[in-house]
Amino acid sequence: MPKSGIRIQIIGGGVAAFEAAVAARKSDADARITIHTRETVPPYRRPALPRALQGDLPDREFLIKPADWYREQRIELHTGSAVVAVDRERRELRLADGDAVPYDRLLLATGGHCFLPPIPGIELAGVLSLREYADLAPIREALARTKSAVTVVGGGLLGLELADALLQTGHRVQLVEGCPVLLGKQLSAADSERVRRHLEQVPGLELHLGSFPAAVLGTDRVRALQLADNTELPAELMFFSTGMRPNAELAQQAGLTTVPGGIRVDDRLRTDDPDIFAAGDCAAFGGKPGCGLYAAARKMGTIAGTNLTGGEVTYQPEEYPPRMMALGLKLAGTTLTLDENGPEKGK
Repeated sequence: MPKSGIRIQIIGGGVAAFEAAVAARKSDADARITIHTRETVPPYRRPALPRALQGDLPDREFLIKPADWYREQRIELHTGSAVVAVDRERRELRLADGDAVPYDRLLLATGGHCFLPPIPGIELAGVLSLREYADLAPIREALARTKSAVTVVGGGLLGLELADALLQTGHRVQLVEGCPVLLGKQLSAADSERVRRHLEQVPGLELHLGSFPAAVLGTDRVRALQLADNTELPAELMFFSTGMRPNAELAQQAGLTTVPGGIRVDDRLRTDDPDIFAAGDCAAFGGKPGCGLYAAARKMGTIAGTNLTGGEVTYQPEEYPPRMMALGLKLAGTTLTLDENGPEKGK
């Protein structure tokens, strides 16, 4: 690899990091591109995580590209490589193992984390979220020990997919949604009602609509979820699918401007520092939080990767139609299809 190539460091293990590396390599054959991800696997398809609750998926279904692909593309991939600080003065990354890594251009593609509502008991053992690969093993172990119903808080697209995956493991599921309708942002009132009637027929699924969680009850670990109307739903495990918050800590430590939605970027996806870019769920374009969608992160990664090598491509946000296949429902944009035979899930 030529020593004269620009040194590009990418922090992150999702699709934005991957697409940035692809675009940077296409734009500059000599660039020295390195990806650092604290996760222990190469960049993967995050939407596939719920399907992996029953066991590991084949690499072709889970990984975006196998490990050999990175070597073929002359992209250094460091898994289990946690970056703990960015030193802008020295133009270095500080790694958890104490090493310092120099950069000429840097991309923050640090993603986000699940938002947990600040209610009493939220810190108890048994409160879970599924966001990354490392979550899978402890969740599988917990599910194997649990015979009672599992509670899912949040009835959006991701919450419904998670409920579907949990039913597939043989557990009963209590789905709690604060809104009185399901998918009200995506569907008409009539279609939302069709969804409700359909889900009421799903074996093993129990709906609690218009119900907000008030507290997680238990001493050392979860025993029930208390709703705002004082109803208690017994459960040993609870999953919260209540939104995402950006991972902006590295940017804040480095003195870059952040807003509630993430790391502020311009239309080239540059931060305050012209040599540092941000893309994906951690980036806030126009001061607004990212939409948390896979397709949006892909696009941002491609644009950021091109600009890391000196390009001047501009980013324009798009409207991405919602898509979901779960619980006998198929949603593609505004088109809703129901499996009239009913999904055979649960016990």
